Amino acid sequence: MSCGGTESYMPTALVRRFHDLPRFDTRLSGVPATFDISWKYAEGALSLPAVLVTLGILLLLISLLYLCCCACRSSPSFQDRFTSGKTPGCGCGFLAIIALLCCGGAALVYFGNEYMRSGVGGVANTIQSANQTVMDGKDDIDSISSNLGGASSDLGRLVTAWQNAQLPSETVRQELIKATQEAQASADSAQDETDGISDTVSGIYDLSPIKGYINKYDKIRWQATLGVMCFIVAVAVFSVLGAACKSPCVVKFTVFLALIALIVGWVASGAFFVIAVVGSDLCFAPSAFIDSHLNGTTYAATARYIIYCGDCPNPYETDYNNANTYLSNVATQLDELSIAATNFNVEQAQQITRQLNGSLIDIDASLSSLWSEKINCSNLNGIYNDLVVATCGKVIDGAAFTFAGGTAVGVFMFFLILAAQRVWTRIAFRESFEEDAETTQLLAPSRRRHVSRGSLDSAPPAYSSGRQHGMESHVQSNSGAAAATRRKEAEQFEVKEAWT
Repeated sequence: MSCGGTESYMPTALVRRFHDLPRFDTRLSGVPATFDISWKYAEGALSLPAVLVTLGILLLLISLLYLCCCACRSSPSFQDRFTSGKTPGCGCGFLAIIALLCCGGAALVYFGNEYMRSGVGGVANTIQSANQTVMDGKDDIDSISSNLGGASSDLGRLVTAWQNAQLPSETVRQELIKATQEAQASADSAQDETDGISDTVSGIYDLSPIKGYINKYDKIRWQATLGVMCFIVAVAVFSVLGAACKSPCVVKFTVFLALIALIVGWVASGAFFVIAVVGSDLCFAPSAFIDSHLNGTTYAATARYIIYCGDCPNPYETDYNNANTYLSNVATQLDELSIAATNFNVEQAQQITRQLNGSLIDIDASLSSLWSEKINCSNLNGIYNDLVVATCGKVIDGAAFTFAGGTAVGVFMFFLILAAQRVWTRIAFRESFEEDAETTQLLAPSRRRHVSRGSLDSAPPAYSSGRQHGMESHVQSNSGAAAATRRKEAEQFEVKEAWT
């Protein structure tokens, strides 16, 4: 800044951390972290969330590959654990833990979303307060200008009063008319100076449309983020319900929703990462951005005065001093005219001068109040600091929390997909195993009866000891097979009881 000085705002530690992150363009060359509205800066800012999106796509591909591989093959070790009588777990506890962690990430998203909403609301309220303050000042300036216009009209009436009055000589008349016209010209000049202040103030602080845009688009952002959070919680709840009810259909549906949630989580994380990075670059040195965009305009001096309170001259000081000078001239000339009206006993002139004296007192008081309260740097700098703190405090912190929550959701949804697929496979295999066990149990009695009848009918007559011995051996072998079948059925029944 040309006038020098030190800005009272200092960036927070979180703003500095995001600002210090390296960024690159499409050619992988470094990009400065200075906020600017240019394509080169946009490339650097988007390079950071591009890494997150790439990681999300990689996890999505791994998830799809894992699901395809699990669908194309079965697990022999898992089947052996069933048939060997060892009851394996379904992995429901691990799935419940991952679902709880997903809900934790969603809670962080909710907290960041509300925190950011509060910060944006603070920005809108600060803008409203700034507009209200400046509009009050503009109203005061317009009131002063109107009063000066009235004083000029009264001085014109005083000229007419001198023209119609009975005065000692024509020379005295002309001198009084000249003095009155000079006072009228000073009043007109003072009015022009106050109009200049009014135009400058109203032009630079017309921020009311910005407040409407901020509230409108932030409401859309808040609702969209809230919907994403509810969707993530719903996916986690569905996964736990599917595992608790041992329903493979619900678990399959959960896997499908989790794939969508994984994509949404990483996209949301990247979007809020962009907000945090760009906002931190702007908040690291907001005065530099303001100066670069207002430099060379009529509002540059006002911006410097607001930001560097006390280190830069008041841009309204010249207009204020000129207005005071003109008012002093009017007051001096009015005192002389009042004395003349009294000495020459011009009643109309006396009334006009008394009225003008009262108006000048009010104008001087209003002008002093305007200077000390409305366009003083202590008041304007406070509004600027409130705006910067609201933007660079809660807004950046909220975006950072939402970014962290979205990243956590993206990572945990990846593990939720793996855990849900494992539960889905085990529940499906358990159902298939129970159906096979029930079929075996139903067919076992008839099979034993068939074997016994077949053994007796096929036995030859016992007319020799050798044949009798062979028959006994055959019956014993059939009895051993039946006993083995019964033991296998008992093991299967124990496994079934353990699952249920």
